[in-house]
Amino acid sequence: MVFHTSYIITGLLLAALIYLISKRNNENKCHLDYLILSIFALFVNGFIYSFSLFNSSSTVSYFFYFYIFRIFHFIFFYKYIVLLGNEKSKNNAQLFSPLAIFLIIYLLIHNEFTIFFQDDNTYLEYELFDSNIKRLLGAKSLFITASIISIYFLVVILMQIKKLLKKINQSKQRSGKLIKWIYILYSYLFISTLAQISNYILLILNIELFIIEVIIQISISSTILYVIFSQNKLQFAVDYQRQKNISLNPIDQIKYEVIIKYLDKNKIYLNPEKKVMHLAKAIKMTVAEISGIIYKIDSLSVHDFFLKKRIEYAKQKINEDYLILFSIESLFKESGFKSAPPFYKAFKKFVGKTPKEYHNSINITDSVESENIKH
Repeated sequence: MVFHTSYIITGLLLAALIYLISKRNNENKCHLDYLILSIFALFVNGFIYSFSLFNSSSTVSYFFYFYIFRIFHFIFFYKYIVLLGNEKSKNNAQLFSPLAIFLIIYLLIHNEFTIFFQDDNTYLEYELFDSNIKRLLGAKSLFITASIISIYFLVVILMQIKKLLKKINQSKQRSGKLIKWIYILYSYLFISTLAQISNYILLILNIELFIIEVIIQISISSTILYVIFSQNKLQFAVDYQRQKNISLNPIDQIKYEVIIKYLDKNKIYLNPEKKVMHLAKAIKMTVAEISGIIYKIDSLSVHDFFLKKRIEYAKQKINEDYLILFSIESLFKESGFKSAPPFYKAFKKFVGKTPKEYHNSINITDSVESENIKH
């Protein structure tokens, strides 16, 4: 077995995934989830590639499976940029149509249809570093299609980044570090994608160029390392969203106050049968309007917002020594949950502890305070 740098890149991608997941919280999850998914898609891409190298007895790594995850990498990267600007992706067709096109081209080639080349049913075998290991198998038309799709995503993502940068520059809370973070991410995407497109073209022309492979690996590795060691940049992205929320227009702020005032007074979230449509009807707003305002201010879906209100109510009850007199079952039912598992999951999500752990931590704090008073 020969050691390849692809193993290192796959390991770095796994480290980046673990790092990003460790930094995920309720404030940043709305956009960070897509960066995590983007890195995960790239990790699967690298894993497929590395596995074919490791298992030298296997014949090939198929380009079709390899590139499918590259497309998902592009899609999730785009959605990350969109949510970083506190927006929602409205037109999913422009993201998923390239995936559909790639699948159609593959099926046509698989059934021996001619797309771009007469000899398209003759697959290319791509060998590098070790001539005994066949790395990549794909038809010429697949490489051409992949190149076109990659260029398409580069343009679409660039347009969204320009839109985001314009919004940041016009904002009173303009963040230089956030702008740098965006430039670094796109630079990685631009360099690695152009290098791979060059690689596809060279494969079609039956030319091997070691430097292209090196550029791809360096661009991916350097960006992964940058992500791992750039916690402050991630935090600036979160802060930017929070500042955007603070600077809402007065009308949205008033509507948000109406929503909170009604919920605090009537506590409809404690009734598991009550949905957002009941809230909308009561305060004379549309469901879409309520969802948009809550997302803008709290970066939460309405479902998660209701869960958070229920958990806040449960916490208040625990603070009032509810669990000394009543059971956990009584607590989750009174807090608006139908069963225990969703209650435990939501409590852990928003508090970081189980109800019992939270109750014990309060008792410990009270005991310490009592001891301090005595002394």
